[in-house]
Amino acid sequence: MLLCLAAISSAQTITGTITGTVTDASGAIVPNVKITATNEGTAVQTTATANNAGIYSLPFLPVGQYTITAEGAGFKKSVLGPFPVEVNQVVRMDVSLVVGAVAETVEVTAVAPPLQTETTQTGQTLSTKRLTDLPLNGRNIVSAMLLIPGAVQTNPGSVNTASRFSGRAFVNGNREQTNNFLLDGVDVNDSMDNRIGYTPSVDALQEVQVMTGNGSSEFGNSAGAVVNMTLKSGSNDFHGSLFHFFRNDNLDANSFFANQNTALPKDKQRRTFQQNMYGGTLGGRIIRDSCSSLETMKERNGEIAALRSPALLRPIGV
Repeated sequence: MLLCLAAISSAQTITGTITGTVTDASGAIVPNVKITATNEGTAVQTTATANNAGIYSLPFLPVGQYTITAEGAGFKKSVLGPFPVEVNQVVRMDVSLVVGAVAETVEVTAVAPPLQTETTQTGQTLSTKRLTDLPLNGRNIVSAMLLIPGAVQTNPGSVNTASRFSGRAFVNGNREQTNNFLLDGVDVNDSMDNRIGYTPSVDALQEVQVMTGNGSSEFGNSAGAVVNMTLKSGSNDFHGSLFHFFRNDNLDANSFFANQNTALPKDKQRRTFQQNMYGGTLGGRIIRDSCSSLETMKERNGEIAALRSPALLRPIGV
């Protein structure tokens, strides 16, 4: 068996879980059914067997799109998916088997969006599409936090710069210093005023989960929100993006008070402003069905930062 080194684990959950119950057409429990979850992006498979109560569980799954396959003696093979698995999410996906030959397959592609029925935590998950489609001024992920119910900022302009000195959201009436920021499960809080120590490029994020209440005991250090950011990883297919966000004083409206400054000529009343934010991402396989990675490069007003997402490494079998 060829093995690749696994990524370093952390205390906070950065994966998801699929669980459910296997039954037949009459609703009777079916034990000892083999359940296989396949990651649509990497083709990595995870297997489990339903117990005597017909319950199966597939924990520690990297976030992404999954399809599950159920195989049991005397029943047709059942395939469900694809459906999303988000960070720190427990997806309940019950399986109903149909009597027949194992060689026959029942495929269900119109799967209802999974509901969070296994935990009581509150909050919302911001997907990569939502993050990149939103016109975030300054490309600061904290701006998107203000879309979460219970999150406000008395000075919205303070979150328009993605830096360690930007403002944060006030969640459920708590001070902005009471939020806890995690990147792939690792604490990225600044020791000064509990600010965000590192803010990755929006294009490098797979999703951002903002937990506002009833989080599990593994998420401490927070009276406000737990912001769990997950970086993208590569897949079997090569993919990437390029972006350039441009602003300057010729495109922006002048301020009210600057327009009233009659001591200066009209061409001097407008404050000079130049902002260029550009970069790109590139992801793909290192070894098909085994190892993958994502690279990100960005520039913000002349400062260049590079980010390498930890490769997704899994055994590739015998």
